Parts: sequence; C-alpha cells; structure tokens
Amino acid sequence: RVMAWAGLGYAIYGILAYLFDPTEILWREKTAYLGNLTATFINRNTAACYFGSCSVVWLVLLMSAVRRSLPPGPVGWRNVPERLLHGIPRDVLVRFVMLFLCLAAMFMTSSRGGVLISLGVLIVAFMIYFGRDMPRGFGILMPLAASILVGILLLQLMGGSVSSRINSLGLSDAGRLSAYHSTLRIIADNPWFGTGLGTFAAAFPAHRSANISISGVWNIGHSTPLEFASEMGLP
Repeated sequence: RVMAWAGLGYAIYGILAYLFDPTEILWREKTAYLGNLTATFINRNTAACYFGSCSVVWLVLLMSAVRRSLPPGPVGWRNVPERLLHGIPRDVLVRFVMLFLCLAAMFMTSSRGGVLISLGVLIVAFMIYFGRDMPRGFGILMPLAASILVGILLLQLMGGSVSSRINSLGLSDAGRLSAYHSTLRIIADNPWFGTGLGTFAAAFPAHRSANISISGVWNIGHSTPLEFASEMGLP
C-alpha cells in the first residue's frame, strides 16, 4: 500500500507538471523528452516502468476489494458487472480511480516498451489473482482473450501517442539494435579495461554500424550494462 500511494503521488505530480510546467523536473531544467511525461525521472522508459508497476499494485488492491464484495465460493462472472454497478463499494471506486490515474501517467510517457510490458504484467496479474476462479482446460482461454482485449482497448483509448509510435516505428528500434551490435564491437576490442569512463560518445563513431542513420550523435548506449562494459571493461 505504501508503494501504491507513493506511486499515486508521483503520478499526480507528473500529470500536473506535464500540464503546467513541462520544461522542469522538480524546479530544475528538463533537457530531454520535453513532450512526454517523466514525473521525477529523466527517462520516459523508467517512468513508464515505475507507473506500470504502481498500476499493477493498484490492480491487485482493486481485485481484492472486488473479491470481498462478491459472495463466497466460485465467481459467477456473468453477474459481476451487474452486482458492482448496482451498488459500487466505496473502496472499489477509490481504487479504480487510483488505478486510472497511474495508468494515465504511464500512457503519457509514450514509452513503447514500458507500456506494452506493463499491460502484459497487468494481464498476468489478473489471471493469477483469479486463477482459482477461472474455468479449467480450454475454458480459461475466454477470460484470457477478454483480458487481452481490455489491454488493447486501453492502448487505443488512453495510449494514442504510444500507438502512433508503434505504427510509425514498429515494436522495436532497428537503429538501437544496430547500436547494441556496435557497442559489442567496442567491448570486443577493449574487453579488459574498456575505453575509459565517460568516453562512449568518443569511442562509438569508430565502431558505428553502417545500418545506423548518418544523422545524429550517439552519446549514450541506450543500455546501461553495455555502455558500462564498453567504458570500464567486462571485469
């Protein structure tokens, strides 16, 4: 619960900062991802993973409240919507709103990887939590398909910027994959001591793959382990 409420606080701060002061992070100049919500983080992928994690916690808390409001015994899934809408318990409504805010912050990061992984974990969390109440055998495919459909609907309704990035760039960044291969070549040439801490931007051009666009400067490796290994060596 501490993680859930802390994540909600960061989500509210991130949304307000994005709306009213998108050029600063905690009153310091924001230099990257100016068009995306990052809250107190520098990188939008980090922010997406954090808010996705908090969304999972709120989903578990929401499911526990929903389960308590249902009669003991096997869940009658067809009657759940009618029962909840007939008289929504206060804790269910509160936790649903908190989950929505964390999801909104997650989608506003526009991170493809962070959002898609988080949606996948949300689906897995739902399936695990209600696993004992799911039909056995092939019957479990129906709730699984429904969960995936809900995830797709969330992506379409709340994640417009994420969907547009997936449509234009695909699920993976070919340039980034080529950059990983180039960084591996730096490591292969300097396996023991690397090129020196902080020298990635200077060492990368000599190993830059021909598959990477000639525009732009790669000043970071987009992979902390690979970048550290290239600068400091494998040991």
